[in-house]
Amino acid sequence: MDVTKEDAHTISEYLRAAHGGYSGPVFIDINRLADLNMACSRLVVMTYLMKQQWFWRAKQ
Repeated sequence: MDVTKEDAHTISEYLRAAHGGYSGPVFIDINRLADLNMACSRLVVMTYLMKQQWFWRAKQ
């Protein structure tokens, strides 16, 4: 997973806003972030495929 400076800035700003204006350093574990996103991506794809399967069965 490639993270640009803009991505890192966005993530750190989100974390600071979510934690009441936290102003300390923000460390991003890229491997963990990739693992979390992969799991979410798989769920999104599986949900979409199940909805499509239901849609096509309902049309028949």
